[in-house]
Amino acid sequence: MKVRALIDRILIFTALVTFPIIAVAQWEAETIATGGEKCVITVDAAGNPHISYIDNVDSDTLKYTHWDGTNWQTAVVEPVSVSGATSIALDGSGNPHITFSIAGAWGVLKHTWWDGSTWQQAGIDSGNGEYVGNWNAIAVDSEGYPHIAYNFRDYDGTLKYAYQNAAGWNISVADNGPTEIDYISIVLDGNNHPHISYYDAVARDLKYAHWDGSVWQVNTVDGVDSRVGKYSSIALNSLDYPSIAYFDGTNYGVKYAGWDGSAWQVETVDPGAGYGYYTSLALDANDHPRISSAEYMSDLRFAAWDGSAWQLKVLDAAVSCAWTAIAIDDSDATHIAYYDDSQLILKYAKYTPIPVDETPPAAPQSLIATPGEGEISLQWRMNAEADVAAYMIYGGTSADPTTLIDSTNTRTDTSRTIFNLPYDIEYFFRVTAVDTAGNESAYSNQD
Repeated sequence: MKVRALIDRILIFTALVTFPIIAVAQWEAETIATGGEKCVITVDAAGNPHISYIDNVDSDTLKYTHWDGTNWQTAVVEPVSVSGATSIALDGSGNPHITFSIAGAWGVLKHTWWDGSTWQQAGIDSGNGEYVGNWNAIAVDSEGYPHIAYNFRDYDGTLKYAYQNAAGWNISVADNGPTEIDYISIVLDGNNHPHISYYDAVARDLKYAHWDGSVWQVNTVDGVDSRVGKYSSIALNSLDYPSIAYFDGTNYGVKYAGWDGSAWQVETVDPGAGYGYYTSLALDANDHPRISSAEYMSDLRFAAWDGSAWQLKVLDAAVSCAWTAIAIDDSDATHIAYYDDSQLILKYAKYTPIPVDETPPAAPQSLIATPGEGEISLQWRMNAEADVAAYMIYGGTSADPTTLIDSTNTRTDTSRTIFNLPYDIEYFFRVTAVDTAGNESAYSNQD
């Protein structure tokens, strides 16, 4: 388009447009119930948390609570006092399976599950008076069968593994020690083979056992008499490679070990005196680890790998945190159950991602350019999207211009006058819309 002008050169400028920073997530915390020792958490397909715990305010009974979408629903699963650890997993129908041992009856490991209408319970292993299952962990396979890792005997014990199939329960020894085995965690790979992390309290190191389809493979992951491996928590990435979070009892702090296909890569995540207690691990959809932990009898802490660095955060500074458990749901929300020993309560924190807007606005319509004396006035139709924050104006002396020469700052500002244009030169203009998330539309018509 040719226009008359009073100067002999083009003045091109770029207007800088800033958009508000959009929050990408937020933490919310609440108190669920009294008690809460040895709490363990998992989430169902709808993202609702399920927690098993020992209510030490109510005679150490075993309890189960879950969020039904509106309220917390809590049940007494075992009215007799329990001790040691408890563990929870969900089957394909979303029904909980929980393992535990009974206080005063060290010879019985029990499995209880909800069958859709009532709680069922069965004894899995007996030790004739020996400690059995005071440390235990459960996972449920793709066919709905439970797999349980647990300790057998105390100071000269073994790591045992039990799984159920159509024929019944099958029990084997994964690590025959003899040693004291504590802080057990289990996960199943794509072939339903178990991977188990645990603390060897005699050697004082972190160990890892997995079934390769033929035999048990047992390895030391970290430490030689160095007091590392308590509170071990294991997860598998998308390649079925294991990752383990655990406590460094020598230097203090959270440690993290990941198998890269040929070796364990070990690093300290959150160092500091008193840090690293009660670690729990989950991996997000990008295989990035998130770890809950506690400063000794103090803050609830959180560490997350963002792809380039560890991000550390205190989630609750008003507690005497004495246990944590973490889970991530399919929407990438993080769920943490934790026990406040100062108030004897079970608490719950949730980190909810705010979906990132990646949808650009529609291209502006009906751009009209009206020439004047050394200027051109532009006008276009206002976009319908409420989140449009600005319009970008592109211009030049060639068709389909890509040089930004001006902008507006609101959705309703749909006109601009371009001044100081040389006379008798043809100009071309296009406009785009940009929303509050920074998404830019396609170009408008050219005029």
